[in-house]
Amino acid sequence: MKRLLTILALSVVLGVCAVGLTACGETDKADNRDEQIVGVYNTYVAYAEANGRTPLSYEDWLNSIKGERGEKGQDGKDGRDGKDGTTPTVEISADGYWVINGVKSTVMAQGQNGKD
Repeated sequence: MKRLLTILALSVVLGVCAVGLTACGETDKADNRDEQIVGVYNTYVAYAEANGRTPLSYEDWLNSIKGERGEKGQDGKDGRDGKDGTTPTVEISADGYWVINGVKSTVMAQGQNGKD
């Protein structure tokens, strides 16, 4: 009887340990991933496989698009006292739409019956 209780106790302990180790093991990495980035990765995988290539792992792919050092881009050239800028031309077409730089928009310049 003692031996049966010992075996039963060990079985329970081993079962609890197995469940505990599974629950405490590595969490699902997808839970911490940005859905949009995962979507882009999945598109990459589909493209690679469709072209007969072996896709990179998620981590390797992510590192490949981040760059080695994550260097920032260079600043653009600063303008000078408005001389580099342009002033848009804004008009109203004969049928009441905004015309910006000669291009008629789809936005009415006035509300219905002249309101707003």
